Amino acid sequence: REALNDRGRILPFDRNYLSFYLTRQLDFGRKHKMPMFVWDFGLLKNCFHEKGGLQWLQDTRELFDRHQLHWSYVAYRDDDFGINDNSDALRVSHPPVVKNGTNPRNQIPHKARALQVLI
Repeated sequence: REALNDRGRILPFDRNYLSFYLTRQLDFGRKHKMPMFVWDFGLLKNCFHEKGGLQWLQDTRELFDRHQLHWSYVAYRDDDFGINDNSDALRVSHPPVVKNGTNPRNQIPHKARALQVLI
């Protein structure tokens, strides 16, 4: 799919699209000397099953990590959001926490502490 952005460019709805919009927000934060935090992003369950949701989640996480952003995934425990029953999505959404089928609370790295309260 493609999306028309507010500057009249048509971008394919992919990693470049996500990067374009994230960069705009980060530029705003730098300009105004404001720290950035990604609050409550996520996907509904029907976006995961062969519909590109897993790739979107992976791309989004990689972009957040690259820019050292803290984030929280909305409704982590809600069955409608496709995380609890999707082992691939769990690995992508939080690889340091999901390790060998366990949840080692004491091994959560500093980047993941914002999500620790949701686990």
